[in-house]
Amino acid sequence: MTTLKNKNGFSALIGIVIAAIVLLGAAGFYFMGRGSEEVPSPTGENSPATDIIDKGQGPDTGGDGSGSESAEPQEGADAGIVNPPTAANPTPGSRPVSITDVEEPPVETFHVTAKNFSFSLAEIRVRKGSRVKINLNVAEGFHDLVLDEFNARTMRGGEGTHTSVEFVADKAGTFEYYCSVGNHRQMGMVGKLIVEE
Repeated sequence: MTTLKNKNGFSALIGIVIAAIVLLGAAGFYFMGRGSEEVPSPTGENSPATDIIDKGQGPDTGGDGSGSESAEPQEGADAGIVNPPTAANPTPGSRPVSITDVEEPPVETFHVTAKNFSFSLAEIRVRKGSRVKINLNVAEGFHDLVLDEFNARTMRGGEGTHTSVEFVADKAGTFEYYCSVGNHRQMGMVGKLIVEE
């Protein structure tokens, strides 16, 4: 008898959960559909979205070149569609921005050769803010190049390996780079990165 009662209670619980999921789904669908129909205006009233969307037809142009402003919402296939500014369709009075307008510092590249327990460059000097690329060529042994303060590390590799690391020297000071393989660092396989202001 208690087994039958528990099954009925469990079935009722499953029914309630399914009903709640269906109800939440229907409510979400309903509100998602309504969200595109009305947009709240600054005065707090709801108005059709086509009434407040600026289609690039402000008071000075009126959309027809006559200088008059139309108070009527736009009708038809293009009603309420706004084309974002692009290079082909810039905002009036502005100029398109190109990726070449954003200046990145040039990359300063250094070639370092690793031999057993030494680097070919004992010192590298750069300016603060520089993008630094270090190309590591392993001439003998098994090595890498690590610069902890800039979270920079090349891959480890054996003779004939060419690997590189790139980072921004965003701190001024003198920093040690080293080979992290075995006790190579303790054996003198180190160099200095000097970042000047």
